[in-house]
Amino acid sequence: MKRRRSRRLASYATGRFLRLLRLNRNLWWLLIAAAILLTTSSRILVAYYLANDAPGDGVVYARLGKNMLEQGVFSIEEEAPYSPTLIRMPAYPLFVAGVYSIFGHDNNTAVRVVQAVVDTGTCLIVAVIAGLWAEGNRRKLRAQLWTFALAALCPFIVIYTATILTETLTTFFLAAMILTATLALRSERVTRAATLWITTGLLAGLSVLLRPDAGLFALGIGLTIVVTGLFFAEREPRTFVSRVLSVGW
Repeated sequence: MKRRRSRRLASYATGRFLRLLRLNRNLWWLLIAAAILLTTSSRILVAYYLANDAPGDGVVYARLGKNMLEQGVFSIEEEAPYSPTLIRMPAYPLFVAGVYSIFGHDNNTAVRVVQAVVDTGTCLIVAVIAGLWAEGNRRKLRAQLWTFALAALCPFIVIYTATILTETLTTFFLAAMILTATLALRSERVTRAATLWITTGLLAGLSVLLRPDAGLFALGIGLTIVVTGLFFAEREPRTFVSRVLSVGW
């Protein structure tokens, strides 16, 4: 009985809160701003106080970025002749070099802070995706709030903001790719859908330039399109695609 009563009270309180948000737009925007600020701040704190400079891939990426900036060569060597290498994909070292060029060479703290901001963007994107596949205003709002909260509190993505590794940027581009694919699947205009699919392809390419295994997400989207077009085009395609993308995500 106590559990049932607690569940009813929680459901009632949640419903009242969501209704209040729908009626008061200023409160809604204030809540969004507070959530973004809190999420960004928490990630910056993690990036600053839990910074990981242990030897490994982080040192390799930092060296590649520094050599690209100072020597114009994609190399991991510390002294001449700076022989080119194919040991890593180029996108993340380019990102590191870009941050170094603005905030100073070897400024890994700046790299981590930028990653903290990027990771907050990932939380926002996944919340938007959840809202797009929910039906009804109340369910959309609830899905967005819960998804943002779960993403913001997930330790498995936030901890990578403290490292000089590809995970934070890759997760951001994968989320952006799912978002544009979702918008393309839901679009009823051919021109807009084509533009979104092109954008999805470009994001997939950037993801692969960060991590080669990110191409599996592009493969998953491609298989979704094929299966939907062949077997589910006339039988609730949105419901089917939403399930596939939810499992994939």
